[in-house]
Amino acid sequence: MRFVQSLDPLTRKLLGRLYKESIKHLVRQRAHCILLSAQGTRVLELANLFEKTPRTIYTWLDRWEERRFAGLYDAPGRGKKQSLDASQREQVRAWIKAYPKNVGKVIVLVKESFGVLVSKRTIQRILQTLEFSWRRVRRKPKGTPDPEEYAQKKQELAVLKAQEAEGELDLYYLDESGFCQIPYLPYAWQEKGETIALESEHGKRLNVVGFLSRVHGLTAYTTEGRVTSELVIACLDAFSNTLTRKTVVALDNASFHTSAAIKKKISEWKSKHLELFYFPKYSPQLNLAEILWRFMKYEWIEWWVYKGWPYLVKYVEDVICGYGTKYEINFG
Repeated sequence: MRFVQSLDPLTRKLLGRLYKESIKHLVRQRAHCILLSAQGTRVLELANLFEKTPRTIYTWLDRWEERRFAGLYDAPGRGKKQSLDASQREQVRAWIKAYPKNVGKVIVLVKESFGVLVSKRTIQRILQTLEFSWRRVRRKPKGTPDPEEYAQKKQELAVLKAQEAEGELDLYYLDESGFCQIPYLPYAWQEKGETIALESEHGKRLNVVGFLSRVHGLTAYTTEGRVTSELVIACLDAFSNTLTRKTVVALDNASFHTSAAIKKKISEWKSKHLELFYFPKYSPQLNLAEILWRFMKYEWIEWWVYKGWPYLVKYVEDVICGYGTKYEINFG
C-alpha cells in the first residue's frame, strides 16, 4: 500500500487552503488527494474518487514526495492542451446557463460556433474548472421577503441562537412535510443493460410535524390525515406539556400556523414555557427543518422504502427514533 507520510499541522493547513481556495481545479484535486492519502485512503479509492487511473494517482504522490507544494502545479507548457480558449470557455458558461440539463446541446453549439469537436467529458471538465457542479435543482418560494422585515427577523433569530448557546432558552424549528410512495430518487448508478425501476403508488401520504433543535434533536408526530390548524395545535399542545423552561418555536407563515385558532392559544402556551417566533415570509432557508426533510427524501432514503406502504412508514419512524444517533446532520 502507498500512503503519504503524516503531515505536520502547518502543511495540512496549507493543503486545506489550496483544496478550498485554489483557482486551478487540478491543484485543488491534488491537494485533496494528498490530504486523503495522509489519512489512509488507498490509491484505488483515490482513483475512483477523482476519476483518474491509479497510475495518475501514483504520479501525484511521487511529485508530492519529490517537490512538495511545487509538485501540485504543472510546469509551463506541460499537460494536455485545452480544447477551447478562455473566451470560448466563457461562451460555454453562457450556454450551460441557458441549457443547464443539456450538455449535448452545448457540444453541438461548440461544434457549430467554433468548429471544434469535443466530448461530453471535456465539457464536464470545463464546467468543473468554471466551478459548476451537478446537483439537484431546488424549488424556490413564489415571492421574495420584504428586505426590512427579513433583516429584522434574521437579527432577532441570531439573538435567539445566542441565548440558546448561553443556555438561556431552547430553540426549536417547526415544519411539516409529506412522504409518499412516488420515488424521490431521480438517478442512480446502474449497470449497462439493466434499468432500476421503482413502483410508485398514488394516494397515501404520511405527513410529519417536526420540532427540530440543534441541541435536543428531533420531536415529531405523524399522521395520514391532512395538516390543519387543529393538527398543529394538537402537536404544540403535546410538545408544550414536555417543557420545563422557556422554549421558542420558530415557524413559517403557513395559514395553519397563523390562523385565529392558533393565535387564541398563544397565551396558554406561553404559560407552559412555549413562545412562537415567525420567520419572515418566503424565507424557507432560515428553517433548519427544511434541511432535515431534504436529507430524509434525498440522502438517507433507500430503495427498499418503495417496496410498499409499511416500508415507507417504517423508514420515517426509523429516522424519527434514530435522529441524533443513526441519522445525523452537521449544521455547521
